[in-house]
Amino acid sequence: MNKNMEYIYKIYQEGGFSKAAKALYISQPALSAIVRRTERQLHTTLFDRSQSPVRLTPAGEYYIRCIERIQAIEREMEGYFADLSGGSRGTLAIGSGAYYCTYVLPGLIRRFQAQYPQVQISLMEDISDQRTQKLSQGQLDFMVDVNELRAPGLESQVIARENMILAVPASFAGNEKLRGCRLTFEEVRQGRHLNGDIPCVDISAFRDDPFIFLKPGNHSHDLLKKLCRLGGFEPRQAVISLDQLLTAYYMACEGTGITVLRDTTLLHVAYTPSLFFYKLPDQLSQRSVYLSYAKSAKERALIRLFLDFLRSNPGPFELLEKEDT
Repeated sequence: MNKNMEYIYKIYQEGGFSKAAKALYISQPALSAIVRRTERQLHTTLFDRSQSPVRLTPAGEYYIRCIERIQAIEREMEGYFADLSGGSRGTLAIGSGAYYCTYVLPGLIRRFQAQYPQVQISLMEDISDQRTQKLSQGQLDFMVDVNELRAPGLESQVIARENMILAVPASFAGNEKLRGCRLTFEEVRQGRHLNGDIPCVDISAFRDDPFIFLKPGNHSHDLLKKLCRLGGFEPRQAVISLDQLLTAYYMACEGTGITVLRDTTLLHVAYTPSLFFYKLPDQLSQRSVYLSYAKSAKERALIRLFLDFLRSNPGPFELLEKEDT
């Protein structure tokens, strides 16, 4: 794929010229000139610049689809030649959400590359639907997500379990009713919510408070809905268009509303007194984390190498037995 295609694809990914130019380490005028030159060659426009963020024209959407097909072919070719080398060299692309891309995967990748320095790994942060599409199109080798993929040609395997908790702004009046079961930031870090003597939250104490939701179809969205229904009410929705739990957490810190989050989040973020935390009922508190990949990809030596690494290197991720999925 030529440089011009790479630049135009980066604009599509970043949603604008200025962000793309910054990511590419070139000036915005230079990037704009590249796009205009390409558009003149194609006798059409690729971006609708009248909107912010910029949007693709129909011709631009076709151009991006073509780039993604080229990327998939290039990855297939790289995989073939990597297999000829026994899987010890090549490129892997892993996609996940903000939490794993920020706090978990970088350390795993460092350990893998220390053992296999000739393997390059690219880490892509996207929302779940985009990751699934890229995995299906061959743009990703692996996807880490809490959703099990059941699409034809894709396979998911459990690699971790995580515990979910409720995060409530400390200013909400319902916290006073639940003094016996509310937990502080440090108590969650110490794992007190995992003790059997800590009662679960009575979510009805917060029936009149706003809630922060991720987009429908997201596991956390469904979890919060189920929790409120157990309490006998439909939640007030403060926000329903977020993509990432980390964003919901920081909005909760600002007092915007109540949300759920993985307990390990508190191991990575700065201490805050602005939230109280609550244990969830057993049937809602634990969820699986999946590693998904194309079934045909298992034939690639480099894919098998990474899977074997996960099996032999205990850490935040560990391939569990297949029947657990």
